[in-house]
Formats: sequence, structure tokens, C-alpha cells
Amino acid sequence: YRWAEGETRDMDTHEIITHVKCTVITRGNFVVYSDSLGRFDVCNVFSGCVPDCPDITVEFSKLGYQTKRVTNPEYGALIYLVK
Repeated sequence: YRWAEGETRDMDTHEIITHVKCTVITRGNFVVYSDSLGRFDVCNVFSGCVPDCPDITVEFSKLGYQTKRVTNPEYGALIYLVK
């Protein structure tokens, strides 16, 4: 498994952003939303687990912010979105 966990925040204010859509592109567009504390937690089954497995790519989107794609976000990543 390749795991991605972290928080979504505003680039300018550094405040948490709740209910950000987190789409795992490399898992057939599997979707979760960041919680009331801006936290997200997703995995990519059979990716990044052994050599030659594909990476995990997560797309973060919310109305009023630019969509951002991140490949292999670090565990505990802070994902900053721009208005």
C-alpha cells in the first residue's frame, strides 16, 4: 500500500480548509473529503508497495481554490491550496 495522510490549509492564511475533495487519481478516482480539522487519509492499494508499482497521485480540490495534484505526498503532509 502507498499511504497519504495530512492536512489541507490555505496558502495565504495557513488556516485549515475543511471538506476538501481528495481524489486518488491512481486508484480509479477514489474520493474522500478532508474532515472538520482539515485532515485527510487515503491509500492506493497495490501502488508504491514494491519496486515497479505505480506511485500514488492525489488531487485536492475545493470551490474557490485552485486544484492541486501531488504525487507521493509525505506522511503528515501539509497541502497548501491557493485561492
